[in-house]
Amino acid sequence: MTTPLRQDPGEQHLPFSTNPPRGAVEATACTAKHNQYSVKPDDGVAIAGKIAGESVDLPLPEKTPINKRASRHSPPLNKTEQAIVQLLPLNEPVESAKINEGGCSVVKKVSDGQQTVAVKLLKHETVSIERRLFLEKNGELLGLNIPNHPNIVKTLAVLVKREANNEYLLIKHRVPDFSLARYRILACVLEYVDAIDLCDSLLNEKVQPGLDLAVDIGRKICDALMCIHDQDVVYRDIKPENILYVPPKAPGEESIVKLTDMGFTKHLKKDDYTRTRCGTIDYAAPEVLSQKRYNYTVDAWSLGVLLFVLSTGVRLYNSESEFMVYKEIIHFNRKNEAEKRSYLLSRDRSIHPELLNIMLPLFRKPEQRMTVPEAKAALDQLQGLPISIDSSSANWSTKCNT
Repeated sequence: MTTPLRQDPGEQHLPFSTNPPRGAVEATACTAKHNQYSVKPDDGVAIAGKIAGESVDLPLPEKTPINKRASRHSPPLNKTEQAIVQLLPLNEPVESAKINEGGCSVVKKVSDGQQTVAVKLLKHETVSIERRLFLEKNGELLGLNIPNHPNIVKTLAVLVKREANNEYLLIKHRVPDFSLARYRILACVLEYVDAIDLCDSLLNEKVQPGLDLAVDIGRKICDALMCIHDQDVVYRDIKPENILYVPPKAPGEESIVKLTDMGFTKHLKKDDYTRTRCGTIDYAAPEVLSQKRYNYTVDAWSLGVLLFVLSTGVRLYNSESEFMVYKEIIHFNRKNEAEKRSYLLSRDRSIHPELLNIMLPLFRKPEQRMTVPEAKAALDQLQGLPISIDSSSANWSTKCNT
């Protein structure tokens, strides 16, 4: 019996993972004072002046809006958003609309009509001590080091604040000697992409799972991971929620696939290892959950889970609770390759055999696991492969969920 993707993803996550409930609320910004911030020349770090008192005073509108109902839905920007608007800078008036929200962050579309960015606001008041310490290890800042890539949402800047004197810094590129010891990360300014995440697309049946979808997205995510790994960074949170997707508008056109959210990335030198238990449990490699030492190979395991979900539309593991999913992952990892093949087919017999042959090496032990470049080369060979196949020789049917 296959289990569809769950709409409430909260149960899938480790304690400090982010997986958002959905929603979109538009908000129009009131005008903020311009003289409360000063901006240095563009040397990579823009510094804002102190804010007087505990709050920023916003001027009252000259006239009361006629539509009071609309006015109640147009709250002013908070102090973090005001700092970003002044330091980018954006021209008044600025409109802000919530486009996504998770346990640790809210993502808003911010625009002045000329320039549009996505702003990821971190919710520190709800973040555990472990998650906060994790953020202070420069995870969000690593996005500034990633080169422009067509399959990665670009991190444009990171806003930090020095609590001692209310000093705001907008970091536009990674300064080698910069330390977060005296600062707190407040927000990330990201490239705005007019797209919804892949999880929503699957849940709302805007895209259909299958071989074509898995190969198309899998190839582009491999490209994104190869770029990230080339910067000595491990990603650690591959999942549909972190992938923005726009299907092709016409036959022959390319889809838009962009990996986003660098919050769990970590700088990892070649031949080095880490042990941090983080990510999303359904997609995490067993060595991450067991807190054994690991490196870039964990992204290859998560890629295998992603390919399974994209090709079938169902979760790889059947259990609902995190503890039982953890047990399933450990048990699955102990199977030999023939047993893993049987398990994958028992979850959904519609898996294309050639795609199955790519997934299985991604689920091997770390030292034997298929690498991301190898997976990319194998997926390239599947691009445009006909779906019809002799089911008697491949033990595969077009779509028969069991």
